[in-house]
Amino acid sequence: MISSRSSRSLTCVTMNNSNTNTYYDRQSFPDLVANLAAENTKMYNMRQSYNGQGGGGYNMKYYNYYQQSTPYVPQMYGNCFPKQRYAPYPNHQFGGNINVGPTNYTIATNHSTLPQPLLTPHSQQQSQHSSLSFQSASTSSSTSSSVCQLPDHAPPPQLIQPLLPAVLLSGVPGSGIEPPDQKEMVVLQISNLDSTIEEHKMHQFLMCQLKPITPVISLTIESPSLAKVKVPTAQCAKQVVANLHRKKIGHKRMVVSYIKDPSSAESSALRCQVAGLLKDVPFCSLPINRFRELFQSRFKSSISVLDLYRMPDVCAITLDKNEEKHISLQPALIDTLKNSSLVETSQHSVPYCMHHFKQEKEKGWAEQEIEPLPNVMMPINQLQALVYSLLKSHKNDIPVASVLYCIEHEMQVKIVPNDEGVPLEHLLCCIRGVQIANNSFGIKVLSWMDHEQNSTKDNDDACSVNLRYMPKSPSNEFLQQISREVVELIKMSPKSTMKFTRFIPAYHNHFGKQCRVADYGYTRLIELFEALSPVVQVMGDGENRHITLTHRTQIRRFTNDLLKILRNRTNKSILLSQLPMVIAHTQNRPFDVTDYGVCNIFDIVDGLVYSNAITTKLQNDGDMLISIVKRKQTISELDKTSVFAGEVVELFRKAPQFSILFKKFVRSYHYHFGYQCRLSDYGLLKLADLLEAVSGIVEMEQTNDEDRKIYLNYQVGLRIFAEQVQEIIKTFTGKPCTVVRLSAILHIHKNQYGYQLQPSSLGFSNMYDAIKALPYTEVFESGGEYMVISHLEDPAFRMRTYAVCMVLVEFRKARVPLPELLRSYQLRFKEFLNEKNICSMKHALTIEMDKGLQTVTMTALMKFVMRMVQVVKQRTSISVHDLKLAMTVSLGTCFEFGYPNLEAVLNAFSDVFVAGGNSTFISDKSDIELNRDCICK
Repeated sequence: MISSRSSRSLTCVTMNNSNTNTYYDRQSFPDLVANLAAENTKMYNMRQSYNGQGGGGYNMKYYNYYQQSTPYVPQMYGNCFPKQRYAPYPNHQFGGNINVGPTNYTIATNHSTLPQPLLTPHSQQQSQHSSLSFQSASTSSSTSSSVCQLPDHAPPPQLIQPLLPAVLLSGVPGSGIEPPDQKEMVVLQISNLDSTIEEHKMHQFLMCQLKPITPVISLTIESPSLAKVKVPTAQCAKQVVANLHRKKIGHKRMVVSYIKDPSSAESSALRCQVAGLLKDVPFCSLPINRFRELFQSRFKSSISVLDLYRMPDVCAITLDKNEEKHISLQPALIDTLKNSSLVETSQHSVPYCMHHFKQEKEKGWAEQEIEPLPNVMMPINQLQALVYSLLKSHKNDIPVASVLYCIEHEMQVKIVPNDEGVPLEHLLCCIRGVQIANNSFGIKVLSWMDHEQNSTKDNDDACSVNLRYMPKSPSNEFLQQISREVVELIKMSPKSTMKFTRFIPAYHNHFGKQCRVADYGYTRLIELFEALSPVVQVMGDGENRHITLTHRTQIRRFTNDLLKILRNRTNKSILLSQLPMVIAHTQNRPFDVTDYGVCNIFDIVDGLVYSNAITTKLQNDGDMLISIVKRKQTISELDKTSVFAGEVVELFRKAPQFSILFKKFVRSYHYHFGYQCRLSDYGLLKLADLLEAVSGIVEMEQTNDEDRKIYLNYQVGLRIFAEQVQEIIKTFTGKPCTVVRLSAILHIHKNQYGYQLQPSSLGFSNMYDAIKALPYTEVFESGGEYMVISHLEDPAFRMRTYAVCMVLVEFRKARVPLPELLRSYQLRFKEFLNEKNICSMKHALTIEMDKGLQTVTMTALMKFVMRMVQVVKQRTSISVHDLKLAMTVSLGTCFEFGYPNLEAVLNAFSDVFVAGGNSTFISDKSDIELNRDCICK
């Protein structure tokens, strides 16, 4: 039977947000947890953590184990709605210490849509005691205070089990699932808890928050404001940080952080540094604030007071008469440090080389520090020779901070700093086979790279192409966007270098949003950059830290910039000597090779040898030719590309201004033809490559991907517009050769096609010049207006043109004087022509001046047509395929004439060539012959 109080609880759970918030203020903390659990049950289908697809970064191995070891427990989930991000502060005036009643469990378990895994008999027996497994550390066993104290009238344990917050991962007998590996487990510290909330209520609330996020190994409350939680893997720990860090509970926001192992080598190195610094100061004692300043100055890293309290065997912290804290070295260590180091190891436990770094005698104990590495101007191969020799003599391990001292003392080479150069630490990472990494003491050292990492082949799995800088896998799926944003931000900085402390404000100013490190599962910015190590390099230490792009990222960036330039060039190649000038012109700023992280252009060009898209070839004069690698298409793919060129002309024929946005091309193609544009049919991987293959038909603007347009080549556009003009004249006058005003044609064109054609779409600055350039079209002035006449469908005009071309062929000369041509034509065809008639045939003939005489020659299109006439004359009939072979027609042969393929040329001259049989249209499978009525027969 449901009590009135529980009835009110059930009613309030189903109320709207405003009523629910009011209800929260009147409930005790356990009642709050149970009712929010019921709300979460309703949102079960909205959750992503249990959708069976590995969402949220879950490790499915431990998730399946968790599901079979304990049944699903509906709890609060803080990511469904923004209002659930904040847990309300409990009101002690209502409810007090009321425990979870049976009515709350009834609410949580009455939803039939909630899947509940079946409990094995053994797990059902264990469920009665599972609530005792997560008692807080401060509660003794004699008090018997469990997480959820059940009243006497509680329901059976099997009904209570779904709401118990304990998650035991100790192995289920008979399930075949092993418990998580102890080595993979991670301990997190949850601090800044609201101390006014009772301990068992806080424990219950934290479990409610953790269970929808990750399986929980253990949870202990160490103090009213501090808790520790153990999770199975590092990925689960990241999920906890991303969801709970800075989340509000009561009046405070929780702080989630990773706990360092006090027995680790990094902690041992910290003890060495503290002891070494105290040994150098007078009386081995300093005010603690002064000590921290000296520590930051000498070791380029900060140390907290809490860290100092955690090493009582090394130092002691006391108060003086003025209540000021002092730190001093333990007396037992003073004599020990004079004879031996605190930690015996073969690795460097201090951030400098003990053999070559000598403390300057003229400086006092407060002035001893290592200067940061400078900028230098030197090629990589020169630095590589020095570093290889040093690594052999230093047993494969050199502290980065003192590498200059080692080079100067051992190699007798003085490296001169140059502010216009590149950071030396970055150049060290550019050396093949060498890496900079932290040793087990946390010291940044220069060492040989592992064989697996030293692959000479640039693997796409390590860094994907097209500025997709992070590898694609579930573990770093959330880092994809931030990696692209970091690259975009850093490459805008001078020399692609930015101060570490400037990143957060620069990110906010550039993208208009905050960079919240916890969203990616980290608590510090440096940890995020370490996760982005394939993309970002962090140089220096402490306050002198800078960030830049890694050498591999810079090579990819340079390759992308180079590809944009090469694709715009006619021969798709460029000489290295021309590259700086062309890049400066393209980017509208002076070219500086240091922006790519190197001092010599050959250092960045050397990285191109591992690129699959660009090839380099050394010329005889010492220059280098850089060109795009092109995959050879098969004959079938070339034929399909030729058909695609014809489809493109058809698609753009009715497009406004004969242009389409690049990002809308695929959609427009699909809408127009009713099928998808599949790049694999053409043997290409990118749409840009396919459009480049038909670059004589369409052209692309070289702007950003969002705004660039694809437009018809001007010669193709003029041919299409000439056909549209002829169609307009024929439709509205009834005769194809009628003289019409230019203004009327443009007005009708706008009404028929829906846009006002701009002369720039045809490659001219005004419409009069554009109309004059149209094939088969004449324009003249009459009565103060421009008049237009089209000869495209004028049979007499076309036959006259073919006759003049035949006379030119008979001369067997490239150029014929105009008077001689007119005379020969009149003798042969008994018809008089003048210069104006020849000028109107501009699609077939051109008049040029040669040594003061007007000469006439055929255009490239008519030369091609007359060659085809000669080939077809030799045979009664010939197939289009055989004609291509006889004419050696390639993919781009017809592009220069403004036609997409040979079939389009043959159909354009249908009065010369006809298809065999009864077909009126010439296709790629047609047999063609000469028209019997043509003068060329």
